[in-house]
Amino acid sequence: MNFNPEETIATGHQPVLLHPGLLIKFELACLLARQERKKVLFLIADHDEGSADYILPQYKHPSRLIRQIHRMCRPGIYARAKILKEHVVASLQDLIEESPQIFANPESVQKGARFILELLDEDGPAQYLRVFLRQFFAPTEPSVVMVSELCKSSAFEAFAAHIHERGDTFATIHNEALRDYRKAHQIKNRAQPLPDLHPDELPFWIVKEDKRIPLTVHDDLRTLRGQILPRALSLSLFMRLHIARTFVHGTGGGRYDRIADVLLERFYNRELPPSPIATATLKIRALPHFDYDGRPVAHIQSDLRKIKADPLAFLAEDHPLRQERARILTGESSAGRHEALLNLKEKARNLVGDLAVRLAQELESATLGAGNEPALLERTYPYFCYEERDRAEVLASLIRPDR
Repeated sequence: MNFNPEETIATGHQPVLLHPGLLIKFELACLLARQERKKVLFLIADHDEGSADYILPQYKHPSRLIRQIHRMCRPGIYARAKILKEHVVASLQDLIEESPQIFANPESVQKGARFILELLDEDGPAQYLRVFLRQFFAPTEPSVVMVSELCKSSAFEAFAAHIHERGDTFATIHNEALRDYRKAHQIKNRAQPLPDLHPDELPFWIVKEDKRIPLTVHDDLRTLRGQILPRALSLSLFMRLHIARTFVHGTGGGRYDRIADVLLERFYNRELPPSPIATATLKIRALPHFDYDGRPVAHIQSDLRKIKADPLAFLAEDHPLRQERARILTGESSAGRHEALLNLKEKARNLVGDLAVRLAQELESATLGAGNEPALLERTYPYFCYEERDRAEVLASLIRPDR
């Protein structure tokens, strides 16, 4: 595994169905590599744990759209996982069938879903993503590497051994950098942007009985060759030191990479360029009737309560019933005053009956429209649920003028 860090641009992610905010990282890496005449490397984090959950829009009826969560594989380490083919295939086929009832441009959604279906012959999610990246970015001819393969390299073994030898120093700098970052960003959650290292703990995993446990300074690395796995921070450090000086991160990776910058300076005595950050938040282009631009639900509900309690308020100010009520309220109190007001209220209720019906219908429409918002604004559907031109606009905005 031979890469020149000065001539390589990299990015990566866990093996999932990529949404626009993830795919944009790979697209930006390819674009930068093309502009700078460098090689591009895609890294698949098959050493991580998860179930590759994905969300699809689901059509319920002509005015209702919801989000449905699906699972690509059973929870566990991705390198050992198997795709739940029957479920994934069924969910994508349902989307293909329902797309004309959801999207303004169903053809592109159907094309993208069928492309994914063709790749599901691969057994595991990591293998699927490797084939996807090679085919989707075929003109760029990217190198696609699994983290589990990277960990078997002599460079990674030397990297892990160096941190193991100076574990206390690494942990001190690591935790101090986290403390300073949390203070600067007013973060109270000690798990953000990543947890502190406990005494004797190192930024690596080892797998025992299908579970990842922390590597410690007391573990004998000679007995663990090929079994040591990086955590997010140590993976970023290794990539930037040994594989690619430029590693494109998303917003999450960008946060912990600020900790990596401190470690590069104080632990390695190195200063490297900051990592580019790529993100994209898009909205699906659904059929117009799913959108709702009317009054807020709370306002309609308030009117419905008011029309029941005080129907006269919905009559014109010069209406005889309102004038009669004003006369009664400003006159002297009498035994029949309350009954007279109730009588006026009943007459007004009959007059505004049609308006009450319209308000009830408006509330039903608004409730349905507001209920569609989570599905319409969801940003993590698979990339093909969104317009390619929208993603291209975001990509263009990420390129700095000096590049």
